[in-house]
Amino acid sequence: MQYRRHQELRLRAAFATKVRWATPHDVLTIVWVDSKLQRAAIANMSVVFGWDVDGKTMAEGGKRKKAHQIPKPKVFSFDEVSRYFECVKVGSGIGFFRLPKVLREPEEVLGLEKCSKWQVKNDTALEKLGDLVSDDVVESYLLGYGIKEKLERRLEELAESTVKYSYSSPTFLIRYLNQYITFSGSVLPLMPLGYLNSGCNYKHSTDKEIIKRGAGGADGRNATTNFKGVTPVDKKLIKRLARQFGTSKRNGALRYTEMYLIYCVEALALAGEEMPEVDEFGNRDVNKFESSIISYGAFREHYLNMLSLTERLMLRYGKIRAQRDYIDRQGHSIDMNLGANDVVEIDSTEISLHVRDPRVGEKRMSGGRLFLCLAMCVRTRYILGYSLSFKPPCWENVAECLYNILEDKKEYCAKYGIKLKDFHWVSHHMFNVIRVDNGIEYPEEEVDGWIASEHGCKRCETVTKGRGDLKAVIERELGFVDSKVSTMEGGIEADRDKTEQDASQRALHSIDDVHRKIIREIITQNLRKNCSDLMDSDMAAQNIGTSPHSLWTYSMEYQMGGGHPVDKSDLPKFRYALLPKVSVKVSEFGIEYNGLLFHGDFAKSQDWYIKAKYAGSFQKRMAYTPSLCDALFYEDDKGTIHTFALAEQREQFSGLSWEEVNLRRAYIAELSLENKRQKNADSVANAIEDKKDRDNASNAAKRTPVNDQNGYQKGTNDRRSELAAAQSKANASAIHQELTQPSTPPTSETSIFSEGDAI
Repeated sequence: MQYRRHQELRLRAAFATKVRWATPHDVLTIVWVDSKLQRAAIANMSVVFGWDVDGKTMAEGGKRKKAHQIPKPKVFSFDEVSRYFECVKVGSGIGFFRLPKVLREPEEVLGLEKCSKWQVKNDTALEKLGDLVSDDVVESYLLGYGIKEKLERRLEELAESTVKYSYSSPTFLIRYLNQYITFSGSVLPLMPLGYLNSGCNYKHSTDKEIIKRGAGGADGRNATTNFKGVTPVDKKLIKRLARQFGTSKRNGALRYTEMYLIYCVEALALAGEEMPEVDEFGNRDVNKFESSIISYGAFREHYLNMLSLTERLMLRYGKIRAQRDYIDRQGHSIDMNLGANDVVEIDSTEISLHVRDPRVGEKRMSGGRLFLCLAMCVRTRYILGYSLSFKPPCWENVAECLYNILEDKKEYCAKYGIKLKDFHWVSHHMFNVIRVDNGIEYPEEEVDGWIASEHGCKRCETVTKGRGDLKAVIERELGFVDSKVSTMEGGIEADRDKTEQDASQRALHSIDDVHRKIIREIITQNLRKNCSDLMDSDMAAQNIGTSPHSLWTYSMEYQMGGGHPVDKSDLPKFRYALLPKVSVKVSEFGIEYNGLLFHGDFAKSQDWYIKAKYAGSFQKRMAYTPSLCDALFYEDDKGTIHTFALAEQREQFSGLSWEEVNLRRAYIAELSLENKRQKNADSVANAIEDKKDRDNASNAAKRTPVNDQNGYQKGTNDRRSELAAAQSKANASAIHQELTQPSTPPTSETSIFSEGDAI
């Protein structure tokens, strides 16, 4: 088998006792190959870097002694290599060892300034080796042929070239040569080994598992700090704190100091240390606790190294904001768009303009700010429709905008006194996909019902909450239209001085004026906006214009096959599909919904009321207008729309919106409840008065004997006739007296029906 340089190997467990300079867990690499001699030199990278097989953690949990000097690579025959070692597989191929990036690409790790510094050290070491790095010398050295004479001759040359050093021992040359062979092929093969190990603030010895190396050198002789070196436990703690407090910031900066204090508290708790008490001078013995924690600088350095830049951005700004504003993204909004009207973005905003209340003529009264809903073709940037309303964002506004996409723009603009030419605003086509946010104006029931209908679009895409950048096309266009509208009298200025008059006091224009302004700006945008970057090769080959109008008309005709234009006669069906739907109850009395009653000729022709009377009530699905309760609408199987008008017995609700109907019904229910309570009170009061009358009658008749007969009393009818005649005469006498002497007050006389006379 042929072997290659940098090929990664593992020692077979069966030969662990024979090959004592390596273990089955070490990372071994071929650093030299001679195909003619069938020989290969192998270096133990776990000894060099202190890595285990995963290339990340310390070998054997930090117990392995890391080399201060790189040992000489061991030479084996190809047969011995295949017998003692096994190749690392990566998929179907062989694995190769990758040296640290500081050796492969030092300028990216160190920067230009530090890289030039270490380049000088590397070149100095190479100059000292001289011709010892030639292939013949390296081969002789690895195969054990002996290079003593060459080492001595090189020492003599170095001694002659410099007077400062004596160069009596060849040890440093052998150390340089071992490192050169092990790191051959890298940019800086003779970079000082201590720098490679500087990312780990501890060294390994046989006395203790981990002891501090220190900031002043491997043995800490030149160190002035008392803080401990970073251990794997500290790194784990730092990583947890970084993820826990990564979003905490003050004035845009991460609060490293707060995280460091929390680290100190937890690190001291893990070490079982307590803060020393203050002495008589108010000072603490810092040496007793600093040895259990790392320094602030080390904490911050390892925090930045523990997490990737992407993860730190996610923690600092949150997932949504980081993906929206900080994470790199490639691509374009028109990607995966088939053509014109394939994807339409729609959104709403409150425009920066106060309009005048037309109901008040003697004074300028602001009617508030309007809400604009705008729809745009993503592929061509062609504005397809809009709606303008005093109502906050709701499905009613969205439905009006969607309907405006389909209706004839000439007739629509004529309502506001604008005469369009054929090329001004030509879109009245259905679209495939609508892209919206998750605002309250897109209720799931209404959107799903519209899409499921015959006249809805194919799909609705809802972008992630807070990710306006996912529909940036319509967001930018809304900002542009708003900036144009805000220039009208009554517009809101972002940097207005607080001492100046508020925009609401300058309200001048009506809502119709705003309609005309928006229509003119839409036409200008559609005809004049530069969209040359959106052109594809077909459009460029035909030399079409760069405006949204040119792109839209070409794409609609040649890429979308003419699209789906909506005829004027079909508009009522699309209007019905956009109306909200409710389930109504069909009873023998009519169509019942929300406490109101509706009638329609279609129900009679289909015998709905008779069926409900004899077979029981049933449900139907009808459409309604949220702002007026005067009618419901029903579409039959043939597509014909029928109207069900409000019944006359519910005339008190005529002209009200459904919200006002609910308020009216709540008021009536409140009155009914109060009347019920008063009726109950009156009934109790009447019962009390009845009891008094009964007691008085009993007292008046207590001298008369009680009748003991059970049958009908004899002479009752005769006495009733006599009393009726007497009552009629008494009434006639009073009438005569009233008409004869109208100004004379009636005298108070005892009635013939008084208790005494009757008895």
